[in-house]
Amino acid sequence: MPRSGSKQSTANFSPTCKKLGSIVGDGYNFRMAASSRAKLKDPAPTGAGADPRPLPPRRRGSDRAAAKAAAAMPKKPMAMTRRVSLFERDIKVRLATAALDILMDDARVLSEGEVAAGKYAGSTMVTIDLEKLKTRMSDPPTNATANRIAGLYTRDERARARARRLGTNEARRQAKCDLTSPEIDVEARAVGAKLHLSINVEADQRKDCSK
Repeated sequence: MPRSGSKQSTANFSPTCKKLGSIVGDGYNFRMAASSRAKLKDPAPTGAGADPRPLPPRRRGSDRAAAKAAAAMPKKPMAMTRRVSLFERDIKVRLATAALDILMDDARVLSEGEVAAGKYAGSTMVTIDLEKLKTRMSDPPTNATANRIAGLYTRDERARARARRLGTNEARRQAKCDLTSPEIDVEARAVGAKLHLSINVEADQRKDCSK
């Protein structure tokens, strides 16, 4: 068989190999062809903003590993029931000791009553105008303050005791004699910035009482 020439040998290579490689005699320069194929597969970036550093190889399976790690993380537990203290703070609000004197200093007192069949029945009305006391107290002389005083007055034993003494003295003055076994009821209410106390007294007249 006749030996094939150089033209016949180069015809067996692909057009790409012909374009990228170089023929030396009858052989093919595989080193230059491999270098050219690598450049076509991953061409270097061009342009002013191109990064000359090569791109890092992509790690296969990284997304799958991240998904497994997220699934393996412990889930946040459900909120526990709030713990409750066994003690409660009891904040009490009551009338100040000085308030008992301030309220009664400028109070207007009106009493009425009579004795019938050895029994006394009467009442004492006490009116306290907070507007007149505004220079002596820091609280505003308003209806809200008067309502607050009225609610505290009847529950304060010190205030009730003072009201009972006032009611008893007024009852004796009205009966013009001494009284025994008094029954005293104290009521408080607010009208505007005024506090009204109603002291109702029922008592027995002493037998040796002389008019």
